[in-house]
Amino acid sequence: MTTKQDIATELVDAWVTKNIEVMRKHLHADFHMKGPMMEINSMEECVASMDGCPFESTCQNSEMIEQGDNVVHVFDWVVTAPFQATIPTVEVMAFVGDQVKTSRLYYDTAILPAEFIEQMKQQAA
Repeated sequence: MTTKQDIATELVDAWVTKNIEVMRKHLHADFHMKGPMMEINSMEECVASMDGCPFESTCQNSEMIEQGDNVVHVFDWVVTAPFQATIPTVEVMAFVGDQVKTSRLYYDTAILPAEFIEQMKQQAA
């Protein structure tokens, strides 16, 4: 039997490997994600964001905590490009059935290089 924790792990791996098929399988059509520097308002927007993601990164030291319809993923987001940093991160995924409906992402943006933050602001304008 596949658990919500198993699905969350598959989604994390799919983001790193840019596996669109797995993302479409496990994200709700009305998926919504909010993080410190971005917001995504549908599964299609998430897939497009993943495809255009400027980061090369991995998740290390992952710990998944499943409680009811929520999975909390605590991990080190290790970015190798376009800069190098290890960013302690927490993601809270809320499920509807076997699909993730919402995700809230938390990390300290002060760890990001100032020039990268400025670049992101210019792109958003």
